[in-house]
Amino acid sequence: MGPLDSPCVSDAGIAERVAGAVCRRADAQAPVRCLGPSYVALRRSGRLLFKTWRHEPDLGAALRGAIAEAGGAVDLQAIDTVELNLTRDYRVVPSERAAALLTNAQRGVLGVELTCDGTTQRAAPTEMIATNRGFDKAVARLFAACGMAAGAEPPADAVLRSFAARQVLVRLGPPATAVTLLRGNRPVPPERLFPGMLSEMADGMGGWLLRNLGPDGRLTYKYWPSRGVRSPADNTIRQFMATRCLIRFAAVLGRPEAMEGAHRHLAWCLERFFRVHDGVGTIEHDGKAKLGAAALAALAILEHPRG
Repeated sequence: MGPLDSPCVSDAGIAERVAGAVCRRADAQAPVRCLGPSYVALRRSGRLLFKTWRHEPDLGAALRGAIAEAGGAVDLQAIDTVELNLTRDYRVVPSERAAALLTNAQRGVLGVELTCDGTTQRAAPTEMIATNRGFDKAVARLFAACGMAAGAEPPADAVLRSFAARQVLVRLGPPATAVTLLRGNRPVPPERLFPGMLSEMADGMGGWLLRNLGPDGRLTYKYWPSRGVRSPADNTIRQFMATRCLIRFAAVLGRPEAMEGAHRHLAWCLERFFRVHDGVGTIEHDGKAKLGAAALAALAILEHPRG
């Protein structure tokens, strides 16, 4: 059997090859042709441990090279997930058309590559999703990595290209399993939908809110899985929207722990953001008082059973 192109290999086939590379087993399977450079990221519980770009024309060789490269930097026994971007379809992006071609609709679908002064840097689609970067920030970081100062005129030899990628997430198990992603997420085909999915989804989303709610009522606004840290940023409108979600989650699904969490979160939000000026209450953060935040705070208080 001749080599298979990476877009044609099954998820199970990729999972088997990844597990073999991590365990450093000899690869007796048919070779898989890489149509472009391969992005390999090693993670544990979502946290990034190591990432690299490999240029071998065969997937097995690229994986073995990535594992060998990581061996001196991370404990291979700690890896539970391998994230792959198998790239293809590289296309030059003229500077005058970058804004039109690299839109937010392509974020998580396309990656970008910059060649400048003999150096090539890339940002993979899943990497941009994990770090919450749009194309403008991703390209700016590529220029910085090539040694360009912010705002400087790019050299004449700078070439920006976009590329597509098959995004695969491999959980090492055992057994190892893999799934091809879209925008860093798992598509759900229509045939897998069932009547209870809406309730299951609501339960999962409400449970996620509760797991991110601290004992003091603080709800994590933003988390960077690539760094394993919480962002200091905040947003009053979204915080009070979350309070209302917890209240409704508790009421619709009969979850008393959610109502207790909503009570703690509402108290935390009011303590943190509520201010009185000349007898008028406002919701303030970062020197701003937004009308939408005040409206949502009022609705959260109105809907709360103790309101």
